[in-house]
Amino acid sequence: MTSVINKAIKLWQNDQDREAIELLQSVDLDENAEANRLIGQIYIGSERGVSDIKRDTKKGVEFLNKALSLGNSEAALELASLYYFGNGVKENRKRAEQYWKQSYELGNEEAGFELANYYYDFSHENIQSAIEIFKDLINRNEFKGNCYSKLSKIYATGPGPISPDQKLSLQYMEQGAFEGHIHCCMNLGLKYYRGDGVPQDKQKAISLVQKVSGDNLLKQEVAVILGKMTNNEKI
Repeated sequence: MTSVINKAIKLWQNDQDREAIELLQSVDLDENAEANRLIGQIYIGSERGVSDIKRDTKKGVEFLNKALSLGNSEAALELASLYYFGNGVKENRKRAEQYWKQSYELGNEEAGFELANYYYDFSHENIQSAIEIFKDLINRNEFKGNCYSKLSKIYATGPGPISPDQKLSLQYMEQGAFEGHIHCCMNLGLKYYRGDGVPQDKQKAISLVQKVSGDNLLKQEVAVILGKMTNNEKI
């Protein structure tokens, strides 16, 4: 069965979508979750002028839901993304939330991370659930730096029913910095440079910021802050 799936993937990658679907339909679709997921992906992702089939989001969603009914967590994750962004379907964040939940319950850590971020950004009444998910992902050794960063921000501001707790926020920031998370290193570095909630220690501040100086995400910003710290300027 694995050979059929792998062959279908190669056909799909070579824009032979019709042949890939025909090959996948040769297996028992009532039993094979991965075959259903791939067919769904092919129908949803087909491009005019490139693919040899017409894009059919409705049919793709049907196959993804079939894959989900057979326990495929990736199908649920893809459905969540589809509805969250309104990609070929009407945007529906509540439906996306339900698919993230299903995927996470099936063991998909990425879905859990997306769900927790959704609660953090848009649903503060569920922020306690976000906290529990972030902690669970840390225990699973997944997205650790990002999870520590989000937990630090949650306790710094106290959204929804959560009360601000600066001591706990600092603890999570320190753990995120230990993991090398860029925002945790930058924010903690600034705290030590200014003596903001921690004993002032400019050398430690410089060391923390230097830790992420090679990160391309905020390379220019890091360079500016590091230069000011080195020159003992006010920030």
